[in-house]
Amino acid sequence: MSIKLRKRTPSGEVDIYATRGGERIVVEVKYRSKKNAISPKEVKKVAKKARFLKAKPVLILSGKATLSKTGKRLTRKIGVRVREV
Repeated sequence: MSIKLRKRTPSGEVDIYATRGGERIVVEVKYRSKKNAISPKEVKKVAKKARFLKAKPVLILSGKATLSKTGKRLTRKIGVRVREV
């Protein structure tokens, strides 16, 4: 298993890039101290970074971060996995 923190891509930086065997995962962590929705634009950006690295995108919501209704639909449509912690 290999884990890299803050991996650069042309679309920006990913928080965590992990590989194990042939599987690659890009993890983006979003934290909000106040109730605030993650926009569809941010969801698309996570997916774009993952595509560049040929990895599966994962979005982790922490604190009071939530997804907007449009953001939730978009994650299902483009295959971004979402975990709330």
